[in-house]
Amino acid sequence: MEKKINPHKEYNKGISRYNPHDNLTEDQLNLLIHNCNVYGVSSVIKKKYVDQLEKLESAEEILNKQNK
Repeated sequence: MEKKINPHKEYNKGISRYNPHDNLTEDQLNLLIHNCNVYGVSSVIKKKYVDQLEKLESAEEILNKQNK
């Protein structure tokens, strides 16, 4: 009897290994958040990417204000 693989569970395991503190771009973070929604990744993992995106966006706002 062959073991059936659940692709959502496997994706959940794989995405949880990524370190959200890596230098990810805004597009990459948005894609990761989208994939979390599509594959039903736990909210704890998704929150890491949302927090990182918020930090990135706030840093961009600060830089834009300084450059004006």
